[in-house]
Amino acid sequence: MNKFLLSTFLLFSLLVTGCSKKPENKNLPLSKKILENTILRAINGVNAANDSLSNLIDYSLPLNPDYNQLSIDSTFFYKNRILFTVLITYNNPLYNRFAVYNSNLEAELIDKSLNGQMYKEKLHINRNHFLKLTEDFLSKDIFNLTRISLYKVDSNSVNLVFRTFSKLKEKGRIYTQDITEITNSRIKTKLNSTVRSTLRNKSDVFIFSSLTKKYEPSNNLFYNFIFNRINKSRVKLKLPIIIDKQSALATVGLTPGQISKGKNLETKSPIGFSISLSKRWKRFDDFMIRTHLIKGKKGTRFFNSVLGTTISIIRIDNNENINDYTKYPFVNEPNNPLANGLKRRSTARMIYGKSFYQLFEYVGPEQNFLLIINGSKYTYNKYEKLYNDILNSFKIN
Repeated sequence: MNKFLLSTFLLFSLLVTGCSKKPENKNLPLSKKILENTILRAINGVNAANDSLSNLIDYSLPLNPDYNQLSIDSTFFYKNRILFTVLITYNNPLYNRFAVYNSNLEAELIDKSLNGQMYKEKLHINRNHFLKLTEDFLSKDIFNLTRISLYKVDSNSVNLVFRTFSKLKEKGRIYTQDITEITNSRIKTKLNSTVRSTLRNKSDVFIFSSLTKKYEPSNNLFYNFIFNRINKSRVKLKLPIIIDKQSALATVGLTPGQISKGKNLETKSPIGFSISLSKRWKRFDDFMIRTHLIKGKKGTRFFNSVLGTTISIIRIDNNENINDYTKYPFVNEPNNPLANGLKRRSTARMIYGKSFYQLFEYVGPEQNFLLIINGSKYTYNKYEKLYNDILNSFKIN
């Protein structure tokens, strides 16, 4: 069991993202051994290796080669689609990783919001393929928790579609939530306990949302039960506790001031825009951007591992329309903070779990761009001015 405790009702979501990077050596077919060697080099600080893995390792944190487990498996999906799953666990959950790579070493998913002991398995239900991840961890010294995540594997993508707690053990009492049905439209669960409780013989339903592409809870009975039980407990803690991004960074000696530290510098993209970002943002040009879009297109992605945020930008060509890429409704911003006659439209800020995303269309005299920002709700609330300054710095060259 990890030596770091987690207040699960305030667990931060560092990042779950899909990426696209090419391998270091394109002449060799990807194998488990090649992937393992690349990961080990990245863990030990080799930038080229980490770049080829779409920044699997967070170099804004102190290097930590002392992992507990490194597990790599390869599996076929849809006849000829082979995927490599990577699971890395540490005593400090800040370093935990679950990733999925295709045979071209393109990262289809990287999940950094994981805790405790983890186990993975493959599921095939109603013609759908899933990867299931189970986490066992401790909260407030006395609460043993189990959480499950389902990642749906499609013909060209892997996405987190479902995450919930499935078990709570406390002083000999056991509370459970078991999945009884999975379809394209819903997931049904059955709740129970070994003692008399409000959960006994209850059920819950999670409905698939076409907006978030996830199964969203109708009542969230089990989560709310756990939240209240842990939140109301009065326990004298003996171990460090992680409740948010700030306390997580403190476990490796980083302070909140280091998040926004550093002067913003204007960076120019070859596709015709510029934006002011600090050196903490890593830039990837010619990057295939698919997240929150109807169809993918190559553009520029910026990633800040400390903020847990990505900014993805594509150019809308003259023969295209914003509706070719998204069906989200946009509204004009009445108080235009931009210079040079540039106008901006935006969607609502959409929240899912501990994360958010929002789309912006920058409209120039001759050229338009679409910007997608996706990150931690916690850091947005804490550093809203920093985010706004970045968004307002956008220019069309």
